[in-house]
Amino acid sequence: MRIATSILTALVLSLTTAACATSGADDYTEGEDESSAPGSVELWQSTDGQFRFHFLSGNKNVLLTSEGYATRTNAINGVLSVLANGVDPAQYEVAPSTNGKYFLRLHAAANGQVIGFTQLYSTKSSAKRAIGSCVRAVTSYLDLVFAGGARPHVEVAQDADGTFAFTVVDATGAVVMTSHRYASEASAWNGAFAIQASALAASSCSVGQDAAGFNFTATAENGSVIAQSPTFATREEADAALAAARSLLPSIDVL
Repeated sequence: MRIATSILTALVLSLTTAACATSGADDYTEGEDESSAPGSVELWQSTDGQFRFHFLSGNKNVLLTSEGYATRTNAINGVLSVLANGVDPAQYEVAPSTNGKYFLRLHAAANGQVIGFTQLYSTKSSAKRAIGSCVRAVTSYLDLVFAGGARPHVEVAQDADGTFAFTVVDATGAVVMTSHRYASEASAWNGAFAIQASALAASSCSVGQDAAGFNFTATAENGSVIAQSPTFATREEADAALAAARSLLPSIDVL
């Protein structure tokens, strides 16, 4: 579960920023991450078949880059680890490069594993100051997630039995569809990516009727139901909801 840490982060970050501000020529500028927009995540499959992600500032500058992962689910686990650890300045290590420059490594508190690294900076002071940019980006991203609000988005929640499900929500806050249960949070997010990739193609979705009314379902290649819409009184309403879902899904930033 993600825990809101904005107040604690702001306090620690203010102390870190004060401690790291030094004089002298360097290549870090506060303007790199000053934006009213929150941080964001880019996740993609590279030409070598591996999945990678960037964590971006509000101005869309790349702050953290991941290693390559064999599967999208593993990469999503990496993103979740950044969200859990990236709000804590203590988890960032300033490391020297082979060419005399410096960069940051973000470590997972649980096992010390490196889960992200930054660009190279010409001075150690620059790298230290970049910690603030990374923390602000992750914190603002989490603030957006917890705020919810009237915007199309995907939510992943854990049930009492420990399983997870994703829900697609439209700009009015109405539920578009809810998934089946997944064993892990990363698997649930991966299911949302899979639904978006198919955009509910005709081959993977259908409108049906049960005792309660009409709904549409999205299925995997093996025919198992991945997600289902709310129930509607008429087939026409279900058909319209499916068309709206097909239009909405490509525009959503899943993570």
